Amino acid sequence: MFNMKKVFSRTAMILAAAVALAACGDENDAEVTNTSAQKKSSEPIVVYSSLNEDAMTRIEESFEKTTGIEMDYLLFNSAGEASSRIQAEGKSPQADVLIGGSVEFYEPLAEAELLAQYASPNAKDLDPMFLNEDNYFQGWYTGVLAYVLNTERFAETVGAKGVQEPTKWEDITDPAYKDELILPNPATVGSGYIYTATQIFRKGEDEAFKYFEQAAANAHHFTASGGDSINLVSTGEFTIGLHWAHDIIKAAEKGYPIKAIIPEENAIEIGGSAILAGTDQMDESQQFIDWLLSVEGQELIRNETARYSVRDDIAPPVGVPAFSELKLIDYDRAKATEMKEDVLSRFTPLTTK
Repeated sequence: MFNMKKVFSRTAMILAAAVALAACGDENDAEVTNTSAQKKSSEPIVVYSSLNEDAMTRIEESFEKTTGIEMDYLLFNSAGEASSRIQAEGKSPQADVLIGGSVEFYEPLAEAELLAQYASPNAKDLDPMFLNEDNYFQGWYTGVLAYVLNTERFAETVGAKGVQEPTKWEDITDPAYKDELILPNPATVGSGYIYTATQIFRKGEDEAFKYFEQAAANAHHFTASGGDSINLVSTGEFTIGLHWAHDIIKAAEKGYPIKAIIPEENAIEIGGSAILAGTDQMDESQQFIDWLLSVEGQELIRNETARYSVRDDIAPPVGVPAFSELKLIDYDRAKATEMKEDVLSRFTPLTTK
């Protein structure tokens, strides 16, 4: 279930049918920086998000201060949950914008005509890999897959058997990890599916599924959200999990005995953002997308969440290699989306052992 950040004045309207909202703003501003140039909306825009609350609080504060446009947000445990909610709402969305989660979750929404087309002027210089060619969504951050390792529990369990800390994907198939490993469910977690597709792209499907069977045999269970992997490893219930390096780094900053280990032959998440079709706040929603892609928005997401920016003029976050130093495979996102249904059909029995 989603987590409501706060009870806002139009709660009853949001939980009813349609949301009557006003439209304003100028969609042609290349950078959103001047509050006096923005017309303030009479109602907040509503953002569905799979980011954590700390990040969304800072986004809300900065966006409102910069543009004068108020926003509220609803948090979801995963991009899969947010996507399901939007599909259920159909052409009568109860929000205006969706952010967070891999762009793989946005493709089906675009195909179902649940997203609105918008080409932000702040996206014109971005690498095409971050953009949907029909402008239904755009990437606004990237992240790399990593193991989350509880160093204390590792020393007491797996390490006590003489096993070194993992550096490769195959390392977690060692029997020493039996019931010390948890993995994200690729059906509900963006990192879980990208991890799954990564192994298929680097090994071929049949060899990848031999690997999955070995890893699944060691896994205590598959988590329904990526955050569960970090939480359960952070508190010492399990030794190792898998999620995004940026989320692991931010959790480690809270004092947990964990660290991020980035294997080679890796892949990145492209975090998506999109305006929902049917919004009555189109101008304000466009200004929000513009702000996300502005220098201010990109520096904020880097500083607050340790994610990589999609802009070339923003330095990488502290604690991770430069983007150019990552050892990445040739990850075909179109193919990953195309094969997803078949891959999940074959993979799901492994999650229900």
